[in-house]
Amino acid sequence: MTRLLLALALLIACTHAQAQSAAPATTTQQAPSQQTPSQHMPQQRQALRQQQRDMRLPEGVRVPAWRELTAQQQTDLAEFADRWDRMPAARRVQILERQQRWQQLPPERQQTLRQGAQNFQEMAPDQRRKLRESLRAMRDLLPEQRQALRRQWEAMSPEQRRVWLDAGGPGIAPPPKP
Repeated sequence: MTRLLLALALLIACTHAQAQSAAPATTTQQAPSQQTPSQHMPQQRQALRQQQRDMRLPEGVRVPAWRELTAQQQTDLAEFADRWDRMPAARRVQILERQQRWQQLPPERQQTLRQGAQNFQEMAPDQRRKLRESLRAMRDLLPEQRQALRRQWEAMSPEQRRVWLDAGGPGIAPPPKP
């Protein structure tokens, strides 16, 4: 289930991340690109939690309690069972929306995402850091630029992709010469 959520997080990061949260400013704070993952991730989590607390549901919208979820939802979301009813309503809505999008994906796409999550788990910390930096850089590109990079990526051989990733990856390093 953790891999499922990681895959969903990666999917959402790649396709839906448009708003970037600003970390609380302090006089000694490093720029995000200079921070180590252990410094940057807690700030991201803190910003996400604050964003979730600030989210308000429209009037009349009711989020189901754990016992009101369908059997399929309870199975898919089992890791949230012990804290579901204590979670902010906006967070539960987000989780339910993601679970619904996951259910609508074709089985092949689900398998691809599971494999990607497994690959991410198996990466060395430095590789994960490079991937996160690349994803952040990709988010700043225009949609047309992202599509062009995707076409370039798909046209490359596995060896060319590896060279590009070793250099920093799409959005950071220029693609290798053919």
